[in-house]
Order: sequence, then C-alpha cells, then structure tokens
Amino acid sequence: MLESIRLCGRLGANGVVVGALKPDGSVDVPLVGRLVAEARKNGLSVTFHRAFDVCARPMEALENIIGLGCDRLLTSGHAPDAFQGREMIGELVRAAAGRIVIMAGCGVRAGNIAAIAAASGAPEFHSSRMSV
Repeated sequence: MLESIRLCGRLGANGVVVGALKPDGSVDVPLVGRLVAEARKNGLSVTFHRAFDVCARPMEALENIIGLGCDRLLTSGHAPDAFQGREMIGELVRAAAGRIVIMAGCGVRAGNIAAIAAASGAPEFHSSRMSV
C-alpha cells in the first residue's frame, strides 16, 4: 500500500483512498496513520474509504479518522447505499462539524441525490456511471 501511494505521487495524482479496520471492527490507527503520513510526504489528499461502513462504532471511528488527518470520509452511512443511510450521513456531517468532508457514496444517482443532500447536508457525493 505504501508503494502504491508513492506511485500515485510520482504519477501526479491528487489524492488516494485508504482504509483499514482491525478484526474487532475498529479503525487500524497505526496502519492508517502510516498511510496518511506517506500520502502527505507525496503531496496527496486522503480519503478514508467505505471500510468505515462496516466499522463497529461509527462515531468513535469518525473521531479516529479525523484525528489521523484524513481529508474526507466516503460513506453510505452504515447502510447498503447512501439513500438508505442518508440520516446517518447527516449525523456524521453534524458530528464532523467541518473537521472533515463527509462524502456520500454508493448508489448515488440523478434520481436520489437531491433527497440524499436534503436529508444529510453532505457537501460532496461519489457516484459512478450506471444505468438508472
């Protein structure tokens, strides 16, 4: 993972997406800390990926991720998709209080993005080109 981060830096990427949990469902702070440090050495922003959505204690994990210096958290709000998790995404946005960007992702489509935005207050969204 460290070499992949270095490669991203050499290739001129803007950022990387990382994440790791321990078997108990908590954020692997030492490992993610090493990944974040390597990303910073290479001038990269850092997004913590949807491993968050299977962590054991979301609010504790959020604080760990913020403490690690991640720029963003990509999440479906601990739900199968961001529409179903929109209320939890809103709780995360409020708890983050501007310390990290909460990016709603998974199943975000033209037909539901307005509802996800209204319910969550998320400032950023991740989607893919899929048929609706």
